[in-house]
Amino acid sequence: MPRHDHASYLKKPRKRLEPPKSVQKILDLKPTQFAVGMLEVDEKVKAVEDFSKKERRQWVKDNPVPVVISPWGDLYITDHHHFLVVCYHLDIKKVRIEVVADYSNSRMSYEQFWKRMTRMRAVYPYCQFGE
Repeated sequence: MPRHDHASYLKKPRKRLEPPKSVQKILDLKPTQFAVGMLEVDEKVKAVEDFSKKERRQWVKDNPVPVVISPWGDLYITDHHHFLVVCYHLDIKKVRIEVVADYSNSRMSYEQFWKRMTRMRAVYPYCQFGE
């Protein structure tokens, strides 16, 4: 009986992924931190609510979100999770991104990718109590 190779997709020729646009929909970005302090978010929402439209646009422009592109093309947020929650609460749908690492042409496995992300300290898989 032939053995099923879970990593067989790595051996097939892969189509080159297009680089992401510098502006992305918030809901297209994948988090790497599972908890955010909502008190901090609420304070920032109150502060940004007082901004004019022009000031909000500048605030979004001045805070690009760092992302890592996975081998399968997903965009993973490595910082600014609170910023994105504030944007979501204020109905800001798109933000600027800054690619800090691009593994879209890598043949690393899912497990290898997450080990790399952990070594880079690009994930925070803990609850609000650090557990």
